[in-house]
Amino acid sequence: MTVDEFFDWQQRQDRNHKLVDGVPVLHRRPPSGSPAEHASVYARLLRSVHERGSNLPFEHDGCRTVRFPTASAVVHVISPWQLDYDAFKEISGDVFWSDTPCVLIDAEHPRASTWKTVGGARSSHELRGLDTLVELPEAGIRFTLRDLY
Repeated sequence: MTVDEFFDWQQRQDRNHKLVDGVPVLHRRPPSGSPAEHASVYARLLRSVHERGSNLPFEHDGCRTVRFPTASAVVHVISPWQLDYDAFKEISGDVFWSDTPCVLIDAEHPRASTWKTVGGARSSHELRGLDTLVELPEAGIRFTLRDLY
């Protein structure tokens, strides 16, 4: 969807949306407390990657994404004020990191999903529960969701 198409479309909607990589996404206001929860999950993710994770160099944006450039892998913490976790999962397989192995982590609940391209097809695997092991072998990282929550 182009920007002009989006603005025309938005005028006919009863709720505000934002355009993310050509896809309209419901714009949500931050619930109280969520920024602190998100920051805690993100800080624990960085600690896990550093202490128990990869020997590969990584970059982070300081708020939601950890990238492993040499492995072309990404770990992303989804926050409710950015985008609903389930909505993000819906579009992430087609739009975001099309061939890049990635892990999407819900900042509110102990759940995540892994995304990989196998045989030319994008697939995901849902992970739930504190004792669930999250692995991104391409980046050499593994941790449990308990490590983050």
